[in-house]
Amino acid sequence: MSCTSSRFPDLTSQDLDFQSSSWHISISLTHLPAWIIVSIIWHFRLFIETNIALFIFLHILFGLSLASYAIAVAVPFGNSPHLAAVVSTFLSMVFAIVGLVLKSASTAVLVVISIICPPSLYMFSLTALTGYENHGLATDILKGDPDNGVALLALFIVAIVSQCG
Repeated sequence: MSCTSSRFPDLTSQDLDFQSSSWHISISLTHLPAWIIVSIIWHFRLFIETNIALFIFLHILFGLSLASYAIAVAVPFGNSPHLAAVVSTFLSMVFAIVGLVLKSASTAVLVVISIICPPSLYMFSLTALTGYENHGLATDILKGDPDNGVALLALFIVAIVSQCG
């Protein structure tokens, strides 16, 4: 009996595309109920002036963006999923802190940082939403928030484009 044969067949790029798509779908479907439940609870407890449909859309969109980000970070750690999870979690926390520190930057700067650091995109959006809530205003995605002038539409476009890439 020869020990030189591989346990795994040679995977083609089509197989790898299907595999990463199935990972993305499984992660997203597993977390989808939590994204919706959290957005509903946050709407009624914290973000009363924000439209609930907008808040649900925000959580689903950024949840999908973070799932894509986690898969992209895991690629270099192909044979070590535990290390990939630790590194992805650590980088997500660091980038979220970057998002909190840079909350008063212009929308253009936030868009560039959001492309490089997807977890900060969520923090920028929540900061913009709190700007409207602090003034008791309904959220307008076309205009900048009253506190920092961050337009949510640009951040949504970045999240949607990151899903296509």
